Amino acid sequence: MGCRESIQYLITIYLVTIFLFSPILTFLCIIIPIILLCLYKQFWYLFIILGICLIYSCWLFFDRHTDSKGGRWSKRCRQLCIWKRFAHYFPLHLIKTEDLDPNHNYIFGYHPHGAFALSAFGNFGTDATHFSTIFPNIRPHLMLLRLQFLFPFTRDLFLNLGACCVSRESCEYLLSGKCGKGHALVIVLGGVPEMHATKNETMIFYINRRKGFVKLALKYGYV
Repeated sequence: MGCRESIQYLITIYLVTIFLFSPILTFLCIIIPIILLCLYKQFWYLFIILGICLIYSCWLFFDRHTDSKGGRWSKRCRQLCIWKRFAHYFPLHLIKTEDLDPNHNYIFGYHPHGAFALSAFGNFGTDATHFSTIFPNIRPHLMLLRLQFLFPFTRDLFLNLGACCVSRESCEYLLSGKCGKGHALVIVLGGVPEMHATKNETMIFYINRRKGFVKLALKYGYV
């Protein structure tokens, strides 16, 4: 394995670890310094850490609806070089089959889910495969479970990458045009049940009880 491949591998492992163990890592980053400061009786620094935690908790409270109101969008965050390293590891490719009119909103059905839906993240959650160039003036929103927006710090990363909650309320907010046109909802159709059914060298499409996206498409005329 060459130097470039090693860097891509390490970045991929790092990102998967962060996303998978975000709650545990956040807890350790808070509780370990608190324990050490108590042991060394550095109570002044302890109050600083607790103050930072309090401020961030207030931020989480006031920002709690952002994931259902179109999210946030940071072009700079989506174009970080780390995402290109991540995409090159697999590698990921985005192939265009037709043009998209930026005066409409869209629903993209993504399959398969797999263990982590990493290709969905690389292609639509970032600009690593040049989505903004291939489909100009279209903003993809990777739709995630609400649980993903309850974890500190990673929620802010997802929001800046354009991700939104996959709830009906969130989908309707985007499709109704309340935040403008040119938005594409990327829904991983099989969801968690399909993830649990993942088997090596087997393609499983869990769709029988997950047709809400079809109802939304019919309701807003995106068919």
